[in-house]
Order: sequence, then C-alpha cells, then structure tokens
Amino acid sequence: MGKVSKLAAALFISFQMIQFAAAQVTAFTYQGQLNAGGAPAAGIYDMQFAVYDAATAGNATSGVLTNTVAVMNNGLFTLTLDFGPGIFPVAARWLEIAVRTN
Repeated sequence: MGKVSKLAAALFISFQMIQFAAAQVTAFTYQGQLNAGGAPAAGIYDMQFAVYDAATAGNATSGVLTNTVAVMNNGLFTLTLDFGPGIFPVAARWLEIAVRTN
C-alpha cells in the first residue's frame, strides 16, 4: 500500500469517526413501573424529571423536564428524556421523578 493509499484510508477513518461523534445524541429511554393504590397504574399521568448530584440535599444538575405525559399500560411506561449535553459525567447522578394524574 503506497503513501497516498494509506493517507486516504486514514482520512476516511477519521471522517467516519467525526461523523459518528457528531451523530451522538443526549436523549435516552427511561422505562418504569408505577403503582397507584397498591395496583398497577392505568391511564394518563403527568411526570416531571430532574437530575441531582446527590441522593439527599443534592444540587440540580439539569433543568426540569415537566409535564411529560406518560400512558400507563398495566403500570408500565416508557419515555424518552433529554436533559442535554454534560448532564451525566463520570460522577454519579440521581433522577428525581414526580407524578400526578392527568
């Protein structure tokens, strides 16, 4: 393989890596189960999410995602959450969830 071919291959790989890095998103899927009155919840619920840096007396590390509507199916729900970049560094984080009936 000549110098030009090696350079072309290296540029191609670098370009592919840049595309991969640019394509990364901050959204993630959260699945949970909610019980109401000792039974699996049913219907539509408003949910609010926030991220903190400690389990108690922690500081908020994100904005609050409010009024995320979740449809409960036998108490189970799946939502896509996106707090933006930099919310989940190497350090531990805690997710606060508030729920109310819609």
